[in-house]
Amino acid sequence: MIDLWTYFISNASNKKLGAYEKYFDIVNNTGGIKSNWDSYEVYDEEDAIQTFKRLVQPKNKYYNYELVEFILICYYLYSNGYTIVEFPDFLARPTDLETFSNNNVRLKAKQVYGVDNFNNVTWESRRRLIDNIRFKKSDDNLIKADLDLNKIFKTISTRKACFENMESDEKLQTICNAIENMLKVNGKFITLDYSSYSLGYITDEIVKTFRKNTQCFRHADEKSIKERKTFTDIEKAFCINYGLTICHLIYRILSATKES
Repeated sequence: MIDLWTYFISNASNKKLGAYEKYFDIVNNTGGIKSNWDSYEVYDEEDAIQTFKRLVQPKNKYYNYELVEFILICYYLYSNGYTIVEFPDFLARPTDLETFSNNNVRLKAKQVYGVDNFNNVTWESRRRLIDNIRFKKSDDNLIKADLDLNKIFKTISTRKACFENMESDEKLQTICNAIENMLKVNGKFITLDYSSYSLGYITDEIVKTFRKNTQCFRHADEKSIKERKTFTDIEKAFCINYGLTICHLIYRILSATKES
């Protein structure tokens, strides 16, 4: 069994909640116990998905323990690389349970199934939509961006997309843009002491070489497009993983500098 409350609180202590930080107090105050003295637990990821679908079914009233369970489920699925096909950005930036069910699901059901003779979105159409919601998990062989970096990536993305939903070329473009965004201050690139924070495995020269070798993914001119095609899928996957490692390192160094 997976204790969702403990999973959430332990990540909170490591400052990995991101957009979920606003729910910390309401989650923490439960002490990990529902109103019926059960714990917030699931067997596995599939059980979490089915619990999500059960919680968002239309009803007249949603209770506080259901709101907490919903947030815990959303966080668990998101941090394990899941997105919802019909609501691609939701798990990255969730609303409360009642808003999702009565607003998000209702509007989507209206788009898909229309309204009845009285211009109402029926509960039946909402149930049909919920039953058919699709969850997509990111490629397990790629390192996932953490919640804080995903904020940066989404800000930089031209279509405001979640990083895990991007194709390989767009991921590399976003990584390159993120590195420049974090390192460029007042129009000039700053130099960080990478070596001290990475046991010497990453240096300023390595970061510069990575940026130079992946610049083609930032541009759409004919030369850059031809250069992209020389990368194999394996090479792209490596560059994505390595680029994320560089991004994580830069982000942590900058965060540590601000805190000191």
